[in-house]
Amino acid sequence: MSIDVHERPYSAGERVVLLLTRVLSATFFTALVGAIENWFYERFFAPDLYAAGPPLGRAMFTLGIAVPYILAGLIVLGLPAAYALRRMRAESALNYAAAGLVTGALWGFTTLSSNSYGIALAAFYGGVCALFWWWLRPRG
Repeated sequence: MSIDVHERPYSAGERVVLLLTRVLSATFFTALVGAIENWFYERFFAPDLYAAGPPLGRAMFTLGIAVPYILAGLIVLGLPAAYALRRMRAESALNYAAAGLVTGALWGFTTLSSNSYGIALAAFYGGVCALFWWWLRPRG
């Protein structure tokens, strides 16, 4: 029995599957970080919200709300920013984090208008999602 190593370049179908997997993975991991962050916030800074119901149910609700929001932001602003970084040969964790913070804040401003807490939270999500996008990049 031998291990067959996949030869590059990938076919168009394989590239689409890899892109969709990367997009959905980065979105889910970012929403998971957001749910954990929300749990810590409620646990330590809003005990009345923490006592309102089961934490797992609230975490699932947070995931359900965050996934479409993050996915839309990644598709509309994140993918063009990642493409620009790739074209400029500037792919690094620091550049992705900076681009994610800026595009996340822009997405928050676009969708939440002038709510400064929402813009800051969207910038946080954008930075985290960009770092996950960079971490899930194909290597080799």
